[in-house]
Amino acid sequence: MLNRSVVVAAALGVVLGGGGVAGFMALTKKPEKVRPDTAAPAKSGADDDEDVEAANANLVRSLAECNRRLGDLGQKRVEPMASAPASDPSQGGSRRGGRGREPQQVDWDRHAADGTVPYRIPCIRDTPFVPSTRQADRLGLAPQDVEVLKEAYKSSNARVMADLVPLCAQVVGTKEVAEKIGPQACMNAIMDSARKQSPEKTKEALSRVAEVNGGKRPAPASTQGALPVEALMLAFTKEQKAFEADLAAKLGPEEARRLANARGLCSERGTARAGAPPAEPDR
Repeated sequence: MLNRSVVVAAALGVVLGGGGVAGFMALTKKPEKVRPDTAAPAKSGADDDEDVEAANANLVRSLAECNRRLGDLGQKRVEPMASAPASDPSQGGSRRGGRGREPQQVDWDRHAADGTVPYRIPCIRDTPFVPSTRQADRLGLAPQDVEVLKEAYKSSNARVMADLVPLCAQVVGTKEVAEKIGPQACMNAIMDSARKQSPEKTKEALSRVAEVNGGKRPAPASTQGALPVEALMLAFTKEQKAFEADLAAKLGPEEARRLANARGLCSERGTARAGAPPAEPDR
């Protein structure tokens, strides 16, 4: 097993021999208020694991600083000479409690039976989310990468609002009202209206969305004529992949996957259900 001295020695060798290099492991944190990340991989009972984690965290911050300086000088970011494979978010990775785990086939089967749909979308903001300098350091982002991330959030917000506003207008009466009350109020209005009109039809609609995501039903060619809640959840459950695709076009698929699922970024989470009113989305 690697010990701290090996990791630190490797870090010094990379910094001294190669200039600025991107961090070679994905640091993740809760998509909530920014604070020092204390997440660690599953405990193995050995102190060496904690030493390696601490050393790697320090290394990422140091290498991020190198990359930022390269960006300031107008130099191209140097890719890592050796990188650890990114953890698969669909398998839970080292995320505490598996909170960030993407639903699998068995999960979607259960959601289809329950008539519920979990969703996760990039945060919706009047001004697109931009990571702070501290967040960028933790994620190993160079300045040009931060710009790519900002544009990906901007595109995501535009897609979500393009879907949300017309559906909300069907419920609240006009597009003007929908735009005025904002995205969160629109989401609540769509769900409340669906439950009041027919909990049974709402459950059936959400079950269909879960079946689409679980591969048991083809995605509809058009959502015209569908219940607003069904159309909204179909849009929401594919948005995260669209966001990742935008990042991949500029940063490559592996880096895009790492960033799209990083805890250091901002996202809206929730679960649509036909029963009790939805809780406020996690951010």
